[in-house]
Amino acid sequence: MDITPGTIVGGKYLLERQLVRPGARLARDRGSVWVARELQLGGRVALKLFHPDAGAAGELLRIDRCVRAAAGLASRHVVRVRDHGAEGDRGYLAMDLLSGEDLAARLLRRSRLSLQEAARIAAQAGEALRCAHAADLLHQGLRPESLFLALDGGEEIVKVLDLGLPRAVVPRLVSDVAAEVSASSLHYLSPEQIRSERTLDAQTDLWSLAAVLFRAVTGQLPFPGDIASVVASKILLAPPPAATQLVPSLPAALDGFFEKAFARDLARRFRSIEEMVESLVGIADLAPPPSSGVLRPPPPA
Repeated sequence: MDITPGTIVGGKYLLERQLVRPGARLARDRGSVWVARELQLGGRVALKLFHPDAGAAGELLRIDRCVRAAAGLASRHVVRVRDHGAEGDRGYLAMDLLSGEDLAARLLRRSRLSLQEAARIAAQAGEALRCAHAADLLHQGLRPESLFLALDGGEEIVKVLDLGLPRAVVPRLVSDVAAEVSASSLHYLSPEQIRSERTLDAQTDLWSLAAVLFRAVTGQLPFPGDIASVVASKILLAPPPAATQLVPSLPAALDGFFEKAFARDLARRFRSIEEMVESLVGIADLAPPPSSGVLRPPPPA
């Protein structure tokens, strides 16, 4: 199946333009996202097309189960999936087409956010994760691109993307990582994911969200590196980073927050998204307000 503007998918959707280039996001996303027009109703959707190697019957069944489970989440912070199916060897998802930008785009424009803004984003993303975790769904791929800052009637609302979709398994051996994945695909993964543990729980999402928040408030990755095996080793072994060493104006309590969020011993890590968000919001509420706390929307297209 050729994927070009003008292609009709599932007999329902006319592809207009691509939103995400193949390879621009994580390899495990295995696909691309397009603006598509519904042929019957004329509205526009964001249409995610999976890579052909995700089109096997077993994988499509997994996608179907995850989509049905995610559809039952009662949260305005979860992107609504309107339809899903298969076209030839490709599965597809039709989702609400959002206006705004993802957190990665905002961080490209602003380098870092105020602690108060990061706490607001965490609280809203946390609401989506709370609903998902209560339904035994994990994200397993949180990163700045996963958090969309949607404009809705003049209000900015955080929407969590790709919640509940199947994820490819990270290579089991750290020595194999360099040959199989890029360093950028590992920066937000938990130690449990690096080790490819078979059983994951909500705490793996908490680690990833903490990595996103660290990047947001410091402008730096918590476990940086350009070589995949180096990044993996840091996630498994390096001491938790201190945010105040990078941004001295941040409150000292934030170092304790990240120390707990990045605890490799699960008994010492935050136990729930509610506990984690409550801790961060409490620190942000006591911190001095930013010199310019006005949210800046994305520039006009």
